[in-house]
Amino acid sequence: MKKRAIGVLAAAALAVAAPVLTAPSAYAGGSIKCSDTAKMMVTTNSMTPVRADYSSKARIITHLGAGYRLHVIRQCVNSAGNLWYFTDKPYQSGWIYSGNLRNA
Repeated sequence: MKKRAIGVLAAAALAVAAPVLTAPSAYAGGSIKCSDTAKMMVTTNSMTPVRADYSSKARIITHLGAGYRLHVIRQCVNSAGNLWYFTDKPYQSGWIYSGNLRNA
């Protein structure tokens, strides 16, 4: 009985210590809408930021100059209602705000 109690306590301790992965609250509320796309776009800003996520507060990965052609594969409208595009360009893949792009 003592071994069983120790086993149960050890399992409970592991369950408490294990990280719990949950989706961000924006997903839970359904306020973020994403879909796949496939189109060519062109940057319009001379210092277009490419970000790690679809938010103006996300880390900037790099900047692209105006007139840079990109293949975008995903689009998301974030919780603030802003449209963002994901580009899969090598070494510059990330999210770009739609206001910095136009159709190619």
